[in-house]
Amino acid sequence: MAEEFIQASSLKGQVDFGIITVREDEFQAVLDRFPTRQTAVGHQRYAMSSLTTVSDDKYLIASVRCLEQGTNQAQEVARTLLEELDPQWILVVGIAGSVPDYEYTLGDVLLASRLHDYSVSAFIEGTDGEVRQEFTDIGGPMHQDVQSLLAYLPAIPLGNWWREENIKATRPKVQLNKNSFYGDESWKKKVRECLNRYFGKKAIRVQTRAFAGSVVSSGVLLKDTQTAQTWLKSSRDIKGIEMELAGVYRAAWRDHKPVLAIRGLSDIVGIKR
Repeated sequence: MAEEFIQASSLKGQVDFGIITVREDEFQAVLDRFPTRQTAVGHQRYAMSSLTTVSDDKYLIASVRCLEQGTNQAQEVARTLLEELDPQWILVVGIAGSVPDYEYTLGDVLLASRLHDYSVSAFIEGTDGEVRQEFTDIGGPMHQDVQSLLAYLPAIPLGNWWREENIKATRPKVQLNKNSFYGDESWKKKVRECLNRYFGKKAIRVQTRAFAGSVVSSGVLLKDTQTAQTWLKSSRDIKGIEMELAGVYRAAWRDHKPVLAIRGLSDIVGIKR
């Protein structure tokens, strides 16, 4: 079947959801769920698909990929998406890292309720000659429509969405040997305890859980426990860590568009995977 092309300008204002991904496997996963009906062409190319719900509501979806990681690229892609298609909602879909916590774990799905934008930082040299990095939080709460949806999340009848045959991905494998962890002793101890709670012999839960929480976004691929601890001192509610939401948030803020980040937790700062 020949690929069908259409001018993006002809669809402006008709799109319900614009989906932004970064990694190629993230983009492919979205396309597997929402098969491409046609390609909309503008300054970017959009995989156009449609969704009909059980209540017979129909939605038009445009999926686009950031070719590179980072807030700047994400902001440019989101701004172009808004200018060319003007979707009602923007979804940022993919994976993210997290900090160790007893209430959630690898494989869970985090929906961002608040953004901590740590894109701006300064290196400060102390009197002892030690250089430290300080971050400025220029984020804020997500759009009111997003907050309203996430507040109601526990009451939404999602069914058995978490089953492996529905997710179409296996639960992450976790090695709990001592060489799997890094950081200071207290951090390694917490990471081990948190993971053992869900992947040990007496795991309290094996199914994936969706939950709402705050996300840190910056231009840094964080694998540093010291920086993570610095962020937690100023923002103790941090759940997820990623690199694109801040850019999309900035692009959508001017137009007051809701941005919903949906992130599967693939890494925890402190464990080698």
